[in-house]
Amino acid sequence: MLNDDGVFFFPSASLAYASHGSFSGWSGTTVPILQSEDSPIPITADEGSWLASVNSLTMPVSIFATGYLVDVLGRKKLLLLSAVPLLAWWLIVAFADSFGMLLAGRIVGSLGGGIVLTVIPMYLGEIADTDIRGTSVAIHSVLLQGGSLFSYCIGPYVSVTTAAFICCSLPVFFVITFIWMPESPYFFLIRNREQEAVKSLTRLKGQLDPQELDSELVEMRKTLRRKQETKGKLKDVLVVPVHRRTLLLMVGFIVLRMSSGSVAFSAYTTQIFERSGSGLDADISSIVLVSVQLLASLGASLIIDRIGRRTLCIVSFVLCAVCLVAEGTYFYLDELQGDVDAALDWVPLAAMIGYHFSYDIGAGAVLYPLIGEIYHLSVKAVATSINTTIVSLYGFFLKKMFQVVSDSVGAYWSFWGFAVLNLCATMYTYFLMPETKGKTFVQINEEMDARVNRRTAKVPTHTEKSALG
Repeated sequence: MLNDDGVFFFPSASLAYASHGSFSGWSGTTVPILQSEDSPIPITADEGSWLASVNSLTMPVSIFATGYLVDVLGRKKLLLLSAVPLLAWWLIVAFADSFGMLLAGRIVGSLGGGIVLTVIPMYLGEIADTDIRGTSVAIHSVLLQGGSLFSYCIGPYVSVTTAAFICCSLPVFFVITFIWMPESPYFFLIRNREQEAVKSLTRLKGQLDPQELDSELVEMRKTLRRKQETKGKLKDVLVVPVHRRTLLLMVGFIVLRMSSGSVAFSAYTTQIFERSGSGLDADISSIVLVSVQLLASLGASLIIDRIGRRTLCIVSFVLCAVCLVAEGTYFYLDELQGDVDAALDWVPLAAMIGYHFSYDIGAGAVLYPLIGEIYHLSVKAVATSINTTIVSLYGFFLKKMFQVVSDSVGAYWSFWGFAVLNLCATMYTYFLMPETKGKTFVQINEEMDARVNRRTAKVPTHTEKSALG
């Protein structure tokens, strides 16, 4: 169990997600304002799509750098460093007078986002007890949605400059609270700083008796021993069978999870409601929707260690598909008839609420706990960087293509296409994804080893055994 101070470590670390969430949510509320007739900085629809998506294109720069620095500088220092570009982004927005400045600001802010998305799953996964590890990492979704909600509640009702100055408070508040938090004991052991590892463990778990402390350290050393037996480089991820299979398994899951549509919908929330033809206010609908996402993320943090990652995902994807079929049908009828009956004005918001609730309580909350758990510690930093890069680049593709497809053939085809992909994700999760709930890192690694050994149907050589730990 965590001590009384330790209970605060998880939300404090996850405040970085709130800062990143406000950065991500900015485009959903502000791009429509910039495209309006009375825009303070007039932009075109194409320029708006670049502001919504360019952060996903440039984020890999910091993701790869972080993957190599996380075991050198430490988790804590990198997280504190992430606040610098996120704060710089809001200051650039506050003083921007052109599309170019806004685009440059989005690129700068994305560097902080890459650090946050790469380091926090690792940090929280390492400092949490096994029985609450999923909850501690899933808390990131709560803070991420909280940051987005912050932007959605402010953006439509104050000037772009005022909103930027208000949002500056989030990265500042993160630094003020997190600077007092401990570094991961795993990092100290990696750097052969055992006394500091003991101090970190004591802060996280309270005063331990000698036997409990020895037990914790033995488990950590056992995990680290496996790390030290391989180099932990990109080559290991691609050459060692268990690492390669785990990477491919997660890449497939990430692509299908993102293909469920959430990334595109979040970037164009207000525009979706404006284009739906519904009589409901688009800004109010967006705030209601993000509020529901926040509640769903909170619910996920409470149940993820009870129900399990795999079951949550399966249920989540099925419900998402149903909601997207309904959303697509509404847009189809709107285009076919020119104006859907006012009695159905509730459908776009209700279907989107159902979709986002289903996604955020399941598939949306599961990814980063899985990334933090499923990889062997020896390649976790490199593999996490690869996964986060895929999330970023594929996210850019989805954000750009959602607008292109919707403008070309109709938004309903986008919704129906995402519905089909949700069903594909359901089948993938059911047949291929392992359950990691309640398992130690060693148990998870051994299970992945066993999967590879069964697949190859041969006994590993001495060299392979050494590489696998």
